[in-house]
Amino acid sequence: MDIGVPAVSLRNIYKTILANQEKYSRDLFYRKVISLLKAEDVQQAQRELNSELIPEKLLTLTKHTETGFVLYDYPNTVTQAEK
Repeated sequence: MDIGVPAVSLRNIYKTILANQEKYSRDLFYRKVISLLKAEDVQQAQRELNSELIPEKLLTLTKHTETGFVLYDYPNTVTQAEK
């Protein structure tokens, strides 16, 4: 069903960031995301990504589209949705 807004998948965004690390590593925000995506403690990395980084970046994305967007893969919990 096409509702006329962009569909955003966090899983695809993470894959793109990892596949293009040289490009993204120039930015402090993305360097942090890359280090978390490569972290050995996956649960801790996921908590940090979801608790701080993702909501912050989502707020900046909303100013780039007047019609909104559909976000897949987030939020995964009630706590995330409340933020």
